[in-house]
Amino acid sequence: MKKSVFSAFFGLALLAAFGDVSPSVAPSLTAEQNGSQKKRYVVTVEGTNCWARVARAESEPYRCEAVPVMPPAGARLEPTGDQHLVLKDAAGQPLFYYHLVTDRWVRASDVKVRRGFGPLAWSVLVIYFLLMAGMAWYFIRKKKSADDYFTGGGKIPWYVAGMSIFATMLSSISFLAVPAQFYISDWRYFPMTFGIFALAPVVIFFYLPFFRREKTTDAEMAMTDNLVYVGLTFLTFGMLFGALWAKEVWGGFWGWDPKETWAAITWLCYVLYIHFRRARPQEKRSALILLLFSFLCLQMCWWGINYLPSARSTSVHTY
Repeated sequence: MKKSVFSAFFGLALLAAFGDVSPSVAPSLTAEQNGSQKKRYVVTVEGTNCWARVARAESEPYRCEAVPVMPPAGARLEPTGDQHLVLKDAAGQPLFYYHLVTDRWVRASDVKVRRGFGPLAWSVLVIYFLLMAGMAWYFIRKKKSADDYFTGGGKIPWYVAGMSIFATMLSSISFLAVPAQFYISDWRYFPMTFGIFALAPVVIFFYLPFFRREKTTDAEMAMTDNLVYVGLTFLTFGMLFGALWAKEVWGGFWGWDPKETWAAITWLCYVLYIHFRRARPQEKRSALILLLFSFLCLQMCWWGINYLPSARSTSVHTY
């Protein structure tokens, strides 16, 4: 009996001298990221338990899927991309990825991350550009005037014009991006798809007859002005409703995010184009140069900011 008590006491003494006998404390990791309907969520990992709540709101946290393994000492939880978090070890190597919408942890070794265009994608892009440029050059040489090029001399059949309009409105966004938004949020994006069918009759019955009657060399400028009017109207409403949405989700109407800043620059450029056309309608060349600059600003706002180092680290609109 004395021998067993002595052995136990001696073992505890050795552990106290050479090891840590205190209970291990589960690390608490926190990160913030977009989730369902693009709302910001605060995700907290305590050991293998995972909790999430809406950021900047008095909401109760809810339990997420448990982390498959206990995070090691020095682990970090960081946002990556859009609606994803990455659990890294002390050396910065990814261990697991977490998706806020599907509520799933995936082992990093099972995820293949591809960044940028590969050779096949670049080849398709270059071939497509060359084909479009070749078609444009072919038809430009066949047409004798601007009216022939833009309006087809008023000889385009109604069914050809209708199919052209419908095909112009369709893209990969119609079949991939919009249904994906349905899945991660709700049906509020459905009017975007329905608008394709609702807008086509308006264009066919009201827009095309105008250009069939227009026989002057100003047909292309009239078309350009009307497109700018319509586009600027939608851009204005988009910025206004976007500010209301930002107030609901992020707590402020305007945060000078890089995308918000470039959206404001784009809006001002198109407003300047309209004022220039109203003040000096005969200076078409200067107006087209200004319009080209406005379009470049729009492209910068649309996808160019994704490549800005400052935007990639601070913007909530980079994907």
